[in-house]
Amino acid sequence: MQVAPLLISVTLYLSSFIVLLAAIKKKSPTPNTFKYCLGLATLSHAVVLQLSLFSGSQLNLSLLNAANMIFFAISVISWFAIMRKMPIENLLIALFPLTTVTLILSGLIAENELKTIQGEGLISHILLSILAYSFITIAALQACLLAIQEKQLRQHNFNGLFQYFPPLQTMEDLLFEMIWLGFITLTAAIATGALFLHDIFAQHLVHKTILSIIAWGVFAILILGRHLQGWRGTTATKLTLAGFTALMLAYFGSKFVLEVLLQKSWQV
Repeated sequence: MQVAPLLISVTLYLSSFIVLLAAIKKKSPTPNTFKYCLGLATLSHAVVLQLSLFSGSQLNLSLLNAANMIFFAISVISWFAIMRKMPIENLLIALFPLTTVTLILSGLIAENELKTIQGEGLISHILLSILAYSFITIAALQACLLAIQEKQLRQHNFNGLFQYFPPLQTMEDLLFEMIWLGFITLTAAIATGALFLHDIFAQHLVHKTILSIIAWGVFAILILGRHLQGWRGTTATKLTLAGFTALMLAYFGSKFVLEVLLQKSWQV
């Protein structure tokens, strides 16, 4: 990976973070400077990914590259959400540091897990999986912020950045928007996996498949509970984080155990 694109991307994300933090503290609308910084950060992030991911007809699907792809997708989603004037600024305050740290680690730690990816079906499965992980990561962060906001509301003690957050109902509506988007893309990812992978219950994929189905079931129950019983608050937060944990273990947990602990090859 070339250092220049990485440094440019990190600098732009940090600049976006500083501009956004200042705007939130002043309770002012999101400035155009932030939108430009985030757009440029996302473009430079794409260059970093292109340099680290592709090697001829192969993809370097290392652990950090996979995380980088997810944070890149989150940045793209966030930019479009900001352009639509969705109130996600509070989420980005948490996401930018995570994105920056992942970028820096990908530049410092050399990983090489080259895989040949063939067929449009398999590529669509990978892209849908990344989108699902991205939406559900956003939902999990939103659930954490919502839980803290609810706790402070009960204690009548708003402090720090939480005093600048949108109303609780707005935060909750955004949470379920992300859950719905994550659920839809996760459903499509599981379906394409069943269609295009040779055997989704093969030995090296069985944990990933079962945990992904468990995550899908958790989010299906949450959506039904919301629709039929009006679930919200603590129940919604706990189920969101449970589904997120299962999904992250499905990919990153299985990948870490196979490639780092057992030193075995990960097959898509």
